[in-house]
Order: sequence, then C-alpha cells, then structure tokens
Amino acid sequence: MSVIAAPEAPAAGERARFGRYELLSVLGRGGMGEVMRARVVGLAGVEREVALKRVRPDLTTDARFAARLVEEARLAARLTHPNLVTLLEFGREGDEYFLALELVEGADLRSAVAMGGPVPSAVVAYVGREVARALAFLHRGAGQRAPIVHGDVKPANVLVGLGGVVKLADLGVARAAELVDGAGGSGAGSTAAFLPPWRAGGEASAPSPRDDRYALGLTMLDAATGAQPRGDAVRPEVAKLPAPLGVVVARLLALPGAGTEPATGEALVEAIDAAVHALGAAAGEHAEAATARWLDALVAAPGVVHARGTPVAHTPSVPTLAERRSGGVSTALSALQTAVPSAPAPPTAAPPSQAPPAVAAPAPETARRPAARVVARVFAVGVALGVIALAAYAVETRLRPSTGSPVTLSASASASASA
Repeated sequence: MSVIAAPEAPAAGERARFGRYELLSVLGRGGMGEVMRARVVGLAGVEREVALKRVRPDLTTDARFAARLVEEARLAARLTHPNLVTLLEFGREGDEYFLALELVEGADLRSAVAMGGPVPSAVVAYVGREVARALAFLHRGAGQRAPIVHGDVKPANVLVGLGGVVKLADLGVARAAELVDGAGGSGAGSTAAFLPPWRAGGEASAPSPRDDRYALGLTMLDAATGAQPRGDAVRPEVAKLPAPLGVVVARLLALPGAGTEPATGEALVEAIDAAVHALGAAAGEHAEAATARWLDALVAAPGVVHARGTPVAHTPSVPTLAERRSGGVSTALSALQTAVPSAPAPPTAAPPSQAPPAVAAPAPETARRPAARVVARVFAVGVALGVIALAAYAVETRLRPSTGSPVTLSASASASASA
C-alpha cells in the first residue's frame, strides 16, 4: 500500500499532476515517501523528466524534521559532483515537501541484485570506486566548513545508469530523519542493516565519515554475494571474494587482520582503483565497459520494470526502457549507450550433424547498380563531346593565318567559297 495518498483521478485523456509536474510512473516507495517519474514542461515546450520524491506529510509535521530537511536541501543544492544525484528543485505543494532530482536511467544496486543475483566482481569494484569518489568529496567538506556525512549508504541508494554511470542518492534526507528517530536509530534514517557495530547498539555518537566507509563495505559485500551476510557470516564471505576485492572490503569493514582502514577518502579511492584495474585486467575488459554491458543485459531481461516504474492510475502507458531506446525518444541516452557498446556475442559453431547454412551469392553488378551504370555512360558521352569540341577548336586555331584581322579573314574566306 502506498505511503502517500494516490493523486486525484484526472479527467479522461489527462495525466495525474503534482503542482507543475506531470506524474508518469511510480519508481519506488520507502520509509521517507514515494519517488515518481515526472515530467515538467518549461518555456517553448522544453521538457525534462525528473525523479520526484514526495516526503511523507506526517514526517514534516515535526518542526525539527522540517527545519532540518530545508537545511539539508539547501546544502545539497550547492553540491555538484558527477557521482552524486543532483537536486534540481526543492519545494512544497500543499502540505507535502518534495525534491525534484536528476533522473538516472537504470537500476539501484538493491534492485539489480534482486533481479540478477550476485554482481560480477569487476562491476562491484567499479561501482564501489565511484561511490568512494562521492564520499571522498563529501568527507573533505565539499567546499563547506566541515566534513559532510551521508549517513545512509546502502545498495538502494546506489544508482547504476546505462553506460556505467554511478550516482549516490538520498544525501541529507536520511540525516534529517535521524532527528525523528534519534541519532543512530534504525528507522527512516540510517538503515539498521548497514550501521557499524559502534553505532548499531543505539549509542548517540555523532555520525562520522568512518560510518559511511563501513556501510560502503557492506554494500559491496552484499552486491558481490547476492545476499546480506552479517555477524559471524561476514568474514567467511569476504574470504571467498577475489583477492583484490576482498582486501578492500575487509579493510572497509575493519575485519581482524585486514590491515589499517584508509585514513582519507582519497586513499580509499586509490585502493579500490587498484582493485578495479586488477580485476579488469584479469577479465580482459575495462571495468566501466563491463558495468555498462552487465546493466544493459539486466534491464533488457523480461519482466524488468524498475527503469520504467509502475504507471500512475488513469494515465496512458509509459514506454518501457527498451521501447525508449529503440524508438529514439532519448537522444542523449542513445549517445551514452553508443559510447560504451556492449561486447558482441561469441560465434556459435554449427552442430556436426547439420550442414552450415547456405550463403546467398551476391547479386550481379548490373542488377545491384543499374543507376550507377547509366550515370557512368552519360559521363562517358559528356567526356567524348568535350574532347570533340576541344579538337575542333584546335583545328580552327591552326587554320588561322598569322596576319590580318579575324574580320578580313572571314571576308576572304567567304569570297573564296562563293567563287
């Protein structure tokens, strides 16, 4: 059941609306509210699709939460990083606060695991490195006065887009929710399954960058295993990972004997980057290309609806991702997919009992290119006429005397002819 009341039923042939946004489909629902795919049309018909997050009204009745949400939205609007979901607009419609966010065509990591099982190690390392870059940017202050802690790093907040784009979502919203649930709580704020041991007990310690790095380690482990190992099951599962990836995850989780956790975000990025290159070299494919190919195959599988969402009631059907890609609706998306093409499938040998398929002989040149032959003949005739004209001019020039005007010559020739 939806955590937010469904929009009023629109008139026949119209779409449901929320303020100036046209609602297209439901992308997901959670403890904070509902996320919808929406379209906004600007001047001269310029339109843009966004991910519209509508915050639960019962949360914003808490004055502290509402004030913190506004503060965090103000901060998020000033942050620009290629691995962070961009906040496009923050506003209020009636008694509902909303955030219009950059729309990422693809799937979140939790949905990807649910749809396709364990994620390839090279992809896990690549996604982890991109998230680590976002965290390094936040932890060094992002141009602000103090480090910024995300507070809710988990697979559901890691978005993987077509072409290998990786974005970390929900910055600030989870931290505002902690004011309602209490610091270190496990409700609508930080997710309990990804809290570090030093906060899982409910201690009111202030969030720190170390919390985010620990949550990233669990996120990578969950993606690589396709499960959610916790407690005593963590160390055996980490030991099963390929060495470059397992070393990084073990250090993020501060497992005994794993070595010292990277002291800075930049050091963490460098450590994961080394794993990315090692795993990519072992697989014989660049990790970014492997990620793009993996996600393309995932979202193209039958029954996948995450990238499209569940259509809003009383609205015309929303084209699927495959339809959007084949129909050329999104030129930018098509260009992104072309930039990182999928690897071609290996050729399949015919069974011994079957003869190889016959190959049709190429059509004769005259049948395939009649127009070309006609053009060639016309060109040849033109060349021949030009040669004749040049020859005539040369003959006339040689017959001219060396003295006398052309008029006198012409008169003498006429007289001779008449005689």
